Amino acid sequence: MHFDAGQYVRQWGDEGHRLGWCLYEMGCKGPEAYYNCPTVKYNEGTSWPIQAGHPCFACAANNNWDAMGPIYSRLPYVIGGGYQLMADKIGLGLVAAAGAGIVTHAIVKEIKTRGIKQTNETEEQKAERRIENAEDRD
Repeated sequence: MHFDAGQYVRQWGDEGHRLGWCLYEMGCKGPEAYYNCPTVKYNEGTSWPIQAGHPCFACAANNNWDAMGPIYSRLPYVIGGGYQLMADKIGLGLVAAAGAGIVTHAIVKEIKTRGIKQTNETEEQKAERRIENAEDRD
C-alpha cells in the first residue's frame, strides 16, 4: 500500500516511520520477497518484521544473503513503486484542466454577452438616428 503510494520512511523514527510507511528506503526487501509472512506471521501468528517496524530481509529467499545484499542496504530500483503518487499527479492535472476549461468558458460567455449588448445598443442607436433623420426630412 505505502510502497505503491511512494510513501517511504527516510530515516528511523521520522514521521513516516511513526505512521507505518514503507521501509523500502531503509533496506526492506519486501517488494522483491513475495512471501506469505504478512499472512502467516511468526511466534504463533503474533507478528512479523514489518508489523514490528523492521524491514523484511527476505530470510526465506534462496541465497538471500548474496542475492538481497546487506540487511540495511536498499535494493536497486524496484519496478512498481510510486504509481499511486503518479496517479495523484495525473488527477490533480485533470482537475486543473477542468478548472481552466470552466474559467475559459465563463470568459468566452461574458465576451459574447457583452458583444451582443453592444450590438443591440448599436442597433437601437441606428434606429434612433433613422427616426431623427426621417423627422429632419419632414
